[in-house]
Parts: sequence; structure tokens; C-alpha cells
Amino acid sequence: MNRILVTGGSGFLGRHLLKHLLTLDAEILVPTRFPQTLYQLFGKRNPQLIILKGTFYAPDMLAQYRKFKPDAIIHLAAIRGEGNGKWRDYYEVNVKGTEVLVQFALDHGVQKFIYCSTVGVFGTIPERLPADPWAPANPDNWYHKSKYLAESYVVNELRHRLPFAIVRPTITYGPGDNGFVAKLTALVKKRMFPLIHANVLIHLLDVRSFSQAFSVILNAPEKEIMVNLADKEPIPLQRLVDEIHRYFYGKKYPRWRQVPGALFSAGKAMTRALKLSALNTSLRLLSESWYYDTSHMEQLHIPQMDTLTGVRHYLKRTYPR
Repeated sequence: MNRILVTGGSGFLGRHLLKHLLTLDAEILVPTRFPQTLYQLFGKRNPQLIILKGTFYAPDMLAQYRKFKPDAIIHLAAIRGEGNGKWRDYYEVNVKGTEVLVQFALDHGVQKFIYCSTVGVFGTIPERLPADPWAPANPDNWYHKSKYLAESYVVNELRHRLPFAIVRPTITYGPGDNGFVAKLTALVKKRMFPLIHANVLIHLLDVRSFSQAFSVILNAPEKEIMVNLADKEPIPLQRLVDEIHRYFYGKKYPRWRQVPGALFSAGKAMTRALKLSALNTSLRLLSESWYYDTSHMEQLHIPQMDTLTGVRHYLKRTYPR
């Protein structure tokens, strides 16, 4: 695959993916609304990288894609998370935008289509643990629902017509992250994190493993791939919090900062009643276990990281001593 179209390249995941793909012998086309972000990272005259300013599914972009003639499409672009728009915004970008790309792939000789979905299609907390790629879908917010609809479209349109992959990463972390692990670290550093007094297992993903997964899948012979992406093993939330606190202070997180599970239960009930979905999601992620079956990563020989090692790497890069 020598010519690759990558959407969502200016986001956290996209930037790391582009760094990895640029180590390969490939020419990459990246549509983005924020080209300056990529210019700062890769320069304006990188011979492997073509950066176009615009919306990835706009007609003028499609005309540029036709000239580029991509061998493969890696589709990351989306409105992510909960509370970042109205339903029509999620549907327009995440569903309709994906439909446009799928039809382009079918009409213009693309050899492989890789869609970046999310483990959120199983719900914030999966109905069964560990959730395997064929676990029951239970999308429980607008982001998850839009990704599930887009994912279903990819499967229904491309099955038996064009090789494709559905990639479902869990919450990802690494240098430059401003999401779950970054916010967790900031609260632990201030000793303000409400650590639940319970055994909660969470399953994260090192962004380096995320990036390497796509180069593996690009060259995989399988016509249809469904894979969850996560680190080797889930980790107890308390152990992760202790490790972060130890990095800054040389000791475990203060146990007097632990919060009874009953308070989390009350908070989840209240936020659910008040329809504060983003806050309710956060409370659930901190008080209930969520982890995934990643055996397909092993079958595809996608490297998996140890979460403690990965988080230490993140801390050293983000908070150098």
C-alpha cells in the first residue's frame, strides 16, 4: 500500500499514526481543517506528506482524492466523546461522512478500507466482560451510536466487495494526550482524584500500539478484520493511581482520599436523572470495570504494551524531571 489517504490526521491519534506511517515507504494524503498543526509537526515540504485544508467529505476534497488515487483509506476523523455537539452534528460527520468515503472507495479502486471505530459500541460499560469483537452492541450515547451506525454501514457495504477492517480502540494515552489519562494524572498530582474504595479494572491502550496496528492491518491478507485494541492486560485503577502518585511523590496515593462506592452510586443516579450524560459517563468509567478481549491482536501480531510501562513513558515525556 504505497498511497494512503488518512482522515483525522491532526488529532491526537492521527498525529501519532502519521509519525509511524512516515517511517514506511508510503505517500500520505491528509485532509484536515487544522493544517497548521501538521505543518508544525512535519513541516510544509515533507515529500511523503500532502496536506489539504478542508472537510474530509466535502466535494472539493473528493476531487483531490481522485487525483491522488489512494491504495488504502484509513478513516479516523470523527466528532469524539460525549457533549461535543448535537445529534445532527454527530450524524453528519461520523455517519454521513463515513458513507461518502465508503462510496468513494468502491467507485475508485481503493484496495483496503480501515475504519477506526471505538469499544464504546459495546456501551460505556460492556454487558459482558471481557468484551470480544462480537459482543452485543449497546451504544449508550450519541458518540457511541454514531460510530455504531457508521461501522454497520462499512460492514454492510464492503463485505464481499472490498477488503476492510473495523478497529475498535479503547481509551488511548501517550505524549500529547489531553484525555482520560491526562486528566487522571492532573487530579492525582493535585491529590484531588476521587479514588473509589472498590476493585475496579480498566483497560487502556498505548498510542504506540494503536499506530503500529494500522501498518500491520494494511499488509494483512485477511479480507475482513474486526479487532479490539487495548494493552496486554486490564489494570486495577488503584494500582494505576498509585503508580502516578509514586512518580510525583515517591509513595502510594493517600488512602484517606478514597471515596465509598455508595457516593459514586448516588452520583451516577443523580447525573442520569439530570441527563448529564458526559459526567455520568465519567463516573461510570471510574467506578465500574471495563476490559476487552484482545486475542485478535495476538493473531494479527499487533504489538501490545504493558500499561504501567506505557504510563511511565507518558509521565516521563509529559512531566520531565
